Amino acid sequence: MYEIIYDCDDGWTESRNLSETFKGTWDELQAHLKIMQRHGCYNITADAIDGE
Repeated sequence: MYEIIYDCDDGWTESRNLSETFKGTWDELQAHLKIMQRHGCYNITADAIDGE
């Protein structure tokens, strides 16, 4: 499980320090981050967190 913190600008709204939790493998996370970048997200960091 990973916590992703990022900024996003979709062309209408700019948001900073957004956070989401991602459940999946490292490779799935990498694919997810690429999609996020295509949707205007930047300054992306992902840290592993303990699962429940």
